[in-house]
Amino acid sequence: MFTDQPVTPVRLEVLLDLLRRYSSGLKREVIYELLQPQPLCDDPKKTTSLQTVGAALQLDLAEEKQNVITLNKHFDKNKSIKENILRAVDRMVLSSLEIELYLSLYYAYYLGLDKKVYDRLGFSRDKWVEQFNKDVFNNEPQSNPFNATKHTGLDRWFSYFGLGWYDSNDQFQANPYERLLRSLPDIFRGESELYGDQFMKQLSEVCPELDGGEIFLKANKYRGYNPED
Repeated sequence: MFTDQPVTPVRLEVLLDLLRRYSSGLKREVIYELLQPQPLCDDPKKTTSLQTVGAALQLDLAEEKQNVITLNKHFDKNKSIKENILRAVDRMVLSSLEIELYLSLYYAYYLGLDKKVYDRLGFSRDKWVEQFNKDVFNNEPQSNPFNATKHTGLDRWFSYFGLGWYDSNDQFQANPYERLLRSLPDIFRGESELYGDQFMKQLSEVCPELDGGEIFLKANKYRGYNPED
């Protein structure tokens, strides 16, 4: 959905805003024409619109019945469009590998590099892909392998998801501040204080792509990561 398709945060927001304005829904063909009007689009398949609609459906923010697409029950109209997207992403993308295989896995790997990441900032995309496949999969063949196209797609989403920022050299600096901030209520579970060990345990359960979580461990197991450290 994110890494090898032309879906961007702005395109997804525009689609959801359109559906919010038409509560009874719109047919796919109408949506495609509104998002990519013929005079401005030389792609007869409307690939960008098709993939953007697919992203909204996969994130359970929209549903389709008899070729009519509407917002579904998971979309909270009392919240902003971005808040709805981030809530869905926290639940279905950052915490799982089912919809998007590589986004949270690559982020967990990048975060796990810690200071070593600065030795690799000059890497080309192909070199990052090579090193990722070596460090995460021990160079074992994958049915849907990570590649430079998927790596390019990650840059469109990391900052939007609150996972870091891009410096003046356009290098990504991993810092999951916003992701963690959104997750604090679920981590604390109504408590006002937590011991450090308990905080880290519940953090790893709520945000499995961060330190000690299941996805983080999967991404860093071949590099000797030890949660107790």
